[in-house]
Amino acid sequence: MQLESDILVRFGFDFNFPGPIESVQRYLRVLGHDKNRSVQVICEQLAKFQLNYSVFLKYKPSQIAACIVIIAANILKKQEMKAAAQESANLGSPKTRAPFFDKCKTTGLWLLNTQLWNNADVLKSTGYTIEMIKEPLYLMTQCLKEGSKPN
Repeated sequence: MQLESDILVRFGFDFNFPGPIESVQRYLRVLGHDKNRSVQVICEQLAKFQLNYSVFLKYKPSQIAACIVIIAANILKKQEMKAAAQESANLGSPKTRAPFFDKCKTTGLWLLNTQLWNNADVLKSTGYTIEMIKEPLYLMTQCLKEGSKPN
């Protein structure tokens, strides 16, 4: 095994490439979600999911990671809101709607909240504005939408 490793090193093969997971972990620290195990699991699943689509090969792993973190934060927030709504329904209190999510009037789909990415600290730490990751973010949401339909 050592001989094989030496041969590969001599030919210039490098097996330590940065993938989206390394950037995801950094972005989660920047956004303050690094202690939340649920969002970490969602990010891992999204990182695995995007490997099924060759369209993401044209983007940097850090761009993919930014999209993964935004989508995971939205999924987590949606789950929290659903649980809170269920709890308030069980307690008999009036239904309150948080302004975090809105539905598109034409498609009926939930609109993605990107406000967590729109601040100077995130831009300084990640190097990406929401405009810079708009295209891969859209593609990832479309792949998720298509991939979640039953066969």
